[in-house]
Amino acid sequence: DLVAVNKPFDMRIDLPKGEDPHWPEERTVADWFKDSFPGQRVRFCHQLDHATSGVLLMATSKAGGRTGSQLFEKRLARKTYLALVLGRPSWGPIGSEARLTDRLTDG
Repeated sequence: DLVAVNKPFDMRIDLPKGEDPHWPEERTVADWFKDSFPGQRVRFCHQLDHATSGVLLMATSKAGGRTGSQLFEKRLARKTYLALVLGRPSWGPIGSEARLTDRLTDG
């Protein structure tokens, strides 16, 4: 019931209701799912921003979607982010106890 895909960066998982594609050939993860699993409704177990690449967990059934979502809710599965930085951050070295998100504007 669970499907994991490697979502590329700059790809939306789906289109918000009433919103058109950014360009005519834009494909979303939901489009790929519909082509790969005809007749199945996509159920996202978690979210990834369109600019973020990584493993995205989806389900082919309501029960699978519930199971996948609960893996994240119960912290049995987790997301880990890796940032590649060009140059040196302006804030200097930080200890392992400091959270990087404390230094980001949208963290």
